[in-house]
Amino acid sequence: MCKISIVVPVYNGAEHLESCLKSLTSQTMDDIEVIIVDDGSTDGSLRVADKFSLVHPFVKVYSTENKGPGHARNYGATQSRGDYLAFVDSDDRIEPDYCKAMYDKAITDENDLVLCLHDEIAVVEEDLASIIVSSPLFDLGNFTMADHRTLLAEVNIAPWGKLIERNLFFKAQFPNDLRYAEDQVFSAKVFCLARSIGSVKCVLYHYYRETYNGITSSFGSERLDWVKAMERLCMLVRSDDSFSRYRVELEFFIIAKSIRLCSAAVARVDAPTNLRVGLVKGIFATLKENISGWRDNPYYINDVRKRAHSSPSSREDYAARRYPNLVYCNYCEWHILILIVFSRVFPRVIFHAVLAIDQLLFSLFRKLRWEIIPHQIRKIN
Repeated sequence: MCKISIVVPVYNGAEHLESCLKSLTSQTMDDIEVIIVDDGSTDGSLRVADKFSLVHPFVKVYSTENKGPGHARNYGATQSRGDYLAFVDSDDRIEPDYCKAMYDKAITDENDLVLCLHDEIAVVEEDLASIIVSSPLFDLGNFTMADHRTLLAEVNIAPWGKLIERNLFFKAQFPNDLRYAEDQVFSAKVFCLARSIGSVKCVLYHYYRETYNGITSSFGSERLDWVKAMERLCMLVRSDDSFSRYRVELEFFIIAKSIRLCSAAVARVDAPTNLRVGLVKGIFATLKENISGWRDNPYYINDVRKRAHSSPSSREDYAARRYPNLVYCNYCEWHILILIVFSRVFPRVIFHAVLAIDQLLFSLFRKLRWEIIPHQIRKIN
């Protein structure tokens, strides 16, 4: 056995894979292995990976049919020997002491899950600008989600930026049949099952946010997998005592992601109409079937009240090192579907104006509803 196995799923990432692998092979810690799983690439990614494996014996390369990142990560884990597993995306980088800092924390405090800070990097006027992303979780030291249930919505659901004890990983694993949102299901399970979670309050992981043409910046048919992911999470809550205690929190986890995807379905006028409509209908049907009265979720109500204090904006300002306020359309189903129809009927410029006016009116209504009209809020236990 080695101490850490770093698993890197790759799909057509040849352009940036070399930079990623340089950061992995420059680790200050010995006794690690790097497992590259080429997920059916057609762009020469496998050649780049093989080049590194010839120079570095601890780099191992495997190739599979294209089945998605979840399957590739699971496959890489089955080939690994490490006491702990770490996942790195093929267009990201890690600091040289990433493995050492995370492993030392895990061993010293007997953590089966360790988190580190990361920054999000994007291109701003041909230069790279970054935002350091933090969370209240990093102020807790060592903790369990059972003791801090209210912070479950604060977790970074990405598989990267974490060190996961081997047995914990194999209790969770990624859904093999999902090409999108597989990380949502996996991370929810990992955080709820972890016996001891620790954090390293240093920026050790560099995430290139939608800089390249990855799945995060696309809006294709894979997005429909979110409906399957919703059903998996709801099934966990119903059938497993390890997750039922987090029912309210996991339901908000589902609600918040669903609203963001419905917002994207409105804004992504370049995507096929049938895909956008199918996604919205699927989400609302699943919410209705599995989370009746979801608008009464106390986390959802608190979130809406918080958003009533801010104005919607889709502008991303990395130069000012601010988070973008994403358009957040917690509309009813018919409202969203009408906006999607408008996006096909009106020219894009006119639709954007209609959407801006709609957002303004909705924000004013939300402010009136949640700041002026009294509303009884159920306490979060």
